[in-house]
Amino acid sequence: IRERPQVWRPKEGQQKPVKVLDKIEKDTEFGTTPFFTVLDLRTSQKFSLLAHGVLLKNLEIGKSYLLVYEGKVENGDRTYHRWTWEELK
Repeated sequence: IRERPQVWRPKEGQQKPVKVLDKIEKDTEFGTTPFFTVLDLRTSQKFSLLAHGVLLKNLEIGKSYLLVYEGKVENGDRTYHRWTWEELK
């Protein structure tokens, strides 16, 4: 049985030190969507994280980051997720 990482559904203000392991394409109700597989550096648990917007443009495979989920932002009829991050050395 192949290990499947659970999807990380963060709460507002939640922080997690992670290492980006890979990026894969998954079929979703919105079509094919990229997801990062990240390793929680505190618990060694793997998570799947939707690779959208600023995360997709800025996170690199093999690097470690402190990810901070800032919450949802409503913009007309669309909802965006706001993130900040800093690279861990």
